[in-house]
Amino acid sequence: MDTIQQLVILTLTAVPRIKRIAPMPVVVALCLPLVAGCGLADRPVGDGTVVARATGHKVTVRELATSMAAGRYLPLRPEIAERWAWLWVEYTLFAQRVLEGDSLVDSATVLQSRWPRFRARMVDSLFERLAQEQSLGGMRAVDSAFAAGDQRYVQYMLVHTAPALSERDRSARRRRAEGLRTRLVSGDAWTAVTESNEDESAQIVGGDVVVVSRGMVSRELEDAAFALEPGEISPVTETALGYHVIRRPPLEEIRAAYARVIQDTLYWRMRDAYADELLARYDVRLAPDAPDVMRTAAESPNRNKQSRDKVGTYRGGQLTAAGFVRWLQVLPIEVHEGISQSGDGELRELARRIIRYDLEWTEAKNAGILLPDSVFRAAKWQVARDVSRVRRALAIDSVRTETAGGRGAVASDAALGYLTLLAQGMQDHEVANVPPFLADKLREEARWSIRYDTLDEVLDLARILRAADSTSSGRLP
Repeated sequence: MDTIQQLVILTLTAVPRIKRIAPMPVVVALCLPLVAGCGLADRPVGDGTVVARATGHKVTVRELATSMAAGRYLPLRPEIAERWAWLWVEYTLFAQRVLEGDSLVDSATVLQSRWPRFRARMVDSLFERLAQEQSLGGMRAVDSAFAAGDQRYVQYMLVHTAPALSERDRSARRRRAEGLRTRLVSGDAWTAVTESNEDESAQIVGGDVVVVSRGMVSRELEDAAFALEPGEISPVTETALGYHVIRRPPLEEIRAAYARVIQDTLYWRMRDAYADELLARYDVRLAPDAPDVMRTAAESPNRNKQSRDKVGTYRGGQLTAAGFVRWLQVLPIEVHEGISQSGDGELRELARRIIRYDLEWTEAKNAGILLPDSVFRAAKWQVARDVSRVRRALAIDSVRTETAGGRGAVASDAALGYLTLLAQGMQDHEVANVPPFLADKLREEARWSIRYDTLDEVLDLARILRAADSTSSGRLP
C-alpha cells in the first residue's frame, strides 16, 4: 500500500462522509473540484460580453449559454455554469498547446502531471531503505514478538447459535463444539477438523485468524486466546455468535505468515514514529484559524487556488490554502464533501497528515532517493494516454496543419464544440477531462481569465434558450 493510498484511507476515516444521491456521470465529472483564476473588472453584461479568455481568445455569454442549453441533461445551476467556464479555459489551453505541436509528454510536464505518484514512490523508497537498515521483520524480531505474545497468531472454529434457540438445541450445539475440540485434542489435524467450521470466512483460510492483539476481538475470545501457550487448545468458549474452539499454533508452524504480519506492523510503527519525530524536528505549527481556512478552501477551491492564507507553518515552509486545494485534488470527492461537517480537531489532524507527507518527501529528496527509469516511463505512458483521450474528444488532430493565426480560433471552437456535445447527451460516456495537474501547468504557463459576474447572465440566457428549444420541438421544458 503506497503513501497516497494511506493518505486517502486515513483521511476517509477522519473526515465524515455525507449521504448523497449519486448524480449522472456527466454531473459527477463537472462537480469535481474547481480551480482558480482571476476575474475581470465588473462592467455591463450583455449576451456578447466576454465570460472567459484563454491565450487571447474568448467565449461570450451567448456562446457559453448556447452550449449549456444544448441538451436536457446538464443542470442549469451556478456551480455548473462556473465549471463550464473553467472547462472552456482548460480545453482551449490544451488544444492551443497541441495545435502548436506540443506533445505535452516532455519530462517537466510528466513530472508535474504525476507528482502525487512520484512523491509517493520516493517516500515509500525512503522507508523501505530505513526498514532494511533497521532489519525490521528479521528472524530476531519475529522470535521476540512471538515470545512477548502481545500479537498472537490464532486459529479458531465456530458452531453457530441464535438467541431463539431452545435450551435443547443450544445444548446440542455445544456438544457439537465439544466434539470438535475432542478430535483436536486426540490428534486430528486442524485442517481436517476445520472443515466443520461454521464461520465461512475463517473456513476459507483454514480457520486462521492470523494475528490478534488486545482490543481486536470480543472479551471472551481475547481472554481465551491470551490464556494459551503455543500449541494449546482452548476450552469451548461461548460468545453471542455461538461456541468457539481456539488454537495457538507453535511458531514453527506459522513462521512465514507470522513474520509477514510482524514485519508490516513494525514497518508502520516505524513510519508513525518517524512522522512524529519529523513534526517535532520541523517545528510544525497550525494556524489558530486553520480549520476555517480549510473549510473555505474546500467550499470554493477555485477562489482559493492562489490563496496565501496559512493553514500551518514549519521550518523552511508552510501549508497555505492554495497548497491544501492542491492536495484536495489527490483525495476522493467524499473528502471534499465531508470537510464542511468535520470538527476542528479532525481538520487539524488532516492538516498535520498533509504536512507530514510533504516533509517525508523533503526527507526523501535530502536522502538522495532516485526513482528507476521504469517508473518515469510508466508515468509518461499514462500522461500520453490521458493526452490522447482529450485530443480525441476535442477532435483537433485533423486541424494541426492550420496556420498559426487560425489555431487559436480552432482551439476555442474545439473546446466549445466538445462542451456542447457533453450537454447534448454524452452523460453515458466518460468525460475526457484534462488531468488536474496538467491543467494546473497549462494555466501557470498561459494568460487567461474568468469573469464570475457574468455567470448569472449565462444561466438566465441558457434557461431561455432551452425553454424556447423545448417549446419549438414540442417538448415540455
